[in-house]
Amino acid sequence: MIKKRKITFGVIIFVIALGGYFLFQKLTSGTAKIRYVLGAAEKGTIAASISGTGQVSASNQIDVKPKISGDAIFVGVKIGQEIKAGTLIVQLNAKDAQKSVRDAEANLLAARLSFEKLIQPTDQLTILQLENSLLDAKESKQKSEDDIIKAHEDGFNTISDAFLDLPSIMTGMDDIFFDKTIDKTQENKTWYINQTSLEIEGERDRAIRYGNDFYEIYKKSRDSYAKNLDDYKIISRASDAHSIESLIMETYDTIKVISDAVKSAKNFIDFIQDTMEQRDAQIPSAITTHQSSLDSFTGTANTHIASLLSVKRAIEASKNAMVGADRIIAEREESLEKMKAGVDPLDIQSQKITITQRENALLDAREKYADYSIRAPFEGVI
Repeated sequence: MIKKRKITFGVIIFVIALGGYFLFQKLTSGTAKIRYVLGAAEKGTIAASISGTGQVSASNQIDVKPKISGDAIFVGVKIGQEIKAGTLIVQLNAKDAQKSVRDAEANLLAARLSFEKLIQPTDQLTILQLENSLLDAKESKQKSEDDIIKAHEDGFNTISDAFLDLPSIMTGMDDIFFDKTIDKTQENKTWYINQTSLEIEGERDRAIRYGNDFYEIYKKSRDSYAKNLDDYKIISRASDAHSIESLIMETYDTIKVISDAVKSAKNFIDFIQDTMEQRDAQIPSAITTHQSSLDSFTGTANTHIASLLSVKRAIEASKNAMVGADRIIAEREESLEKMKAGVDPLDIQSQKITITQRENALLDAREKYADYSIRAPFEGVI
């Protein structure tokens, strides 16, 4: 029964579909007439709009901040402005950074020029100039050696002149204080002390102190003079340089001690004369004679001291000049040897490293300079 109903329902569906097909064919079989609308071409605005609801948000957003601080000298955008990637937004004052870049460029250029100069072959003129410079240094050393020889000769002459005068100075001081030329009953030194008054407190003690000070320095000068004279007698112009220089220094020191003794002697006599004048005592002519002799001794001693000091300084200057000449000769001989041997590979490598360092310094300076220009990292709207 069910099978029979299914068959009947299928036949009905088929009849309906077939009828619908023939009806559609009949309605669409008529020929439609094509119509054309003509018009003049002209410019215009095609308006199109879209509407909708929702939340608007940027797909990519960033806050642009400078890496360094400084004064803004230019602002190139406004709020809402559309910009491309790389557009300059703000320019900071980059005066110092520009200077750093210029300095780095100059340093790099100098390093490259030094490298070019280093690898260039040495020309014959340069070698000749260095050889002449070396010759000059050797001549300078020879001159210093000659100056030392002359200083030794001058020094020995000065010593000889001094020992013509020193005996009279030593004998003169001995006569002034230890002879009995003023009072035949006592030495002059004792006579001078006795001219002071015991009634004036401290006067006699000061006189004794002056006399003792003189005597101590005088004994020291006598000992120094005696040894110096012995050394002078055994040294000649033909002696070695060290012996002559030692004699010059010894004589210089001896005359200084003798000069101190003369000064002490004059201080002693001047004090006695002052005390006698204060009491209106008669001043013997011997005192004036003694003072005049001591003044003469002082002038003679000072002259020899100055001459020996000049010789001493000349020797020292010549020795220093010789040391300097030796150093210059060694340096120029080494430079000449290196120049003839060619460029040292280590020097080339060192200069290349210097260039690399200067290049890196320039890159760093340029990168820092770029930080003063704030640019858009991508396309968008301010």
